[in-house]
Amino acid sequence: LSSEEGKKKANMSSLGAIYFVKKENTDAKLEVKKKRERKLDIIDENVKQETEKVRDVFNEYETFQVEKFAKIRKLCEQGGDNLDWSKLRIDEDDVLDLAMILSELPPKLKIFDLSSTVVEDHAFVNLMISLKTQRATLRHLRLNGSQCGFIARASLLQLMRGFHQLEEIKLVKFVGLGAELKKFLNNVADLEVSRFKLVACGLKPNDYKLFKRFFVSRHCQLVEFCLENHGINNESIALLCEGLSTNTSLRKFSLKTENLSLTAVETINEVIQVQTYLEILCLQKCCVNSDAFLILCTGVILNDTLRYFDLRYNMISDAICQNLQSALGNRTHLTNSFLKIDLGGNQITNRLSKQPVHIEGVSLLLEDDEVE
Repeated sequence: LSSEEGKKKANMSSLGAIYFVKKENTDAKLEVKKKRERKLDIIDENVKQETEKVRDVFNEYETFQVEKFAKIRKLCEQGGDNLDWSKLRIDEDDVLDLAMILSELPPKLKIFDLSSTVVEDHAFVNLMISLKTQRATLRHLRLNGSQCGFIARASLLQLMRGFHQLEEIKLVKFVGLGAELKKFLNNVADLEVSRFKLVACGLKPNDYKLFKRFFVSRHCQLVEFCLENHGINNESIALLCEGLSTNTSLRKFSLKTENLSLTAVETINEVIQVQTYLEILCLQKCCVNSDAFLILCTGVILNDTLRYFDLRYNMISDAICQNLQSALGNRTHLTNSFLKIDLGGNQITNRLSKQPVHIEGVSLLLEDDEVE
């Protein structure tokens, strides 16, 4: 009996231990389950909060877009006939909004300037389509094509064909323009454009042959031509000057390039001597040095029509001051001409400010402020 009772007690103890272990395991599982549920609750709460934040941001964005669209519309309506946004920062959505608004406005714009605004291809195409409503009144068109491909340039050509007249076209960073340059120049001639400006359009040497033909053509009505392009070589300058030498409509020629060689300067000087219609010549930021300046002076003293000669931001040094009187003094025999030579941004201004040089018929300007 004692043995059997001992066995029973041992069995009871084992069962109690098993029960206790099972109870511990059950409690542990329940605790783990509760922890998981608490974590899920926290996650659900975070998701709910983030969803509300996203919803708030979306609502704010929608409100902002509506307000911005209304603001753009107000700018368009209050801007009168001048939509000059060249100094405003606007994104692609703004351009799309602008295109939609312009398509609804009656013809009234005379100036449209987005020359400092980068516009993607599809937004540019939409903009060109919307500007068709403004053809009757638009006279000044200034655009930036740094992100524009063939389709965008084609949409610009299509827009230009529908105009009866344009006074000014300014194209900035239309890098692939050379492929359609002939078509653009034909449109410029047909529309009797008087001011044509090309800035950093990546023109190739062969493109200047088209400019030569354009300038000698009787259809050219340009009064002002401005070209800013890097890497213009001597051959390109020669082609340009060959066309300019016989042109009778041009009154202002502006060139900005880097490292204008002495050969190119001599070619320009030959044009100055024979061109009897040009009134304003700008060679800003062309790396014109003192030797090149003296060469140009030999042409200037023979020209009776030139009124303003812009040589700002070049490399003309103080050493030229002692030769300035003799270089330009021979111009005094031209009775019908008074010439302004702008030397702002050159080293020469340091000495001329202290020791002014007086030359009859010539006014030397020394301001450093850059003016377009």
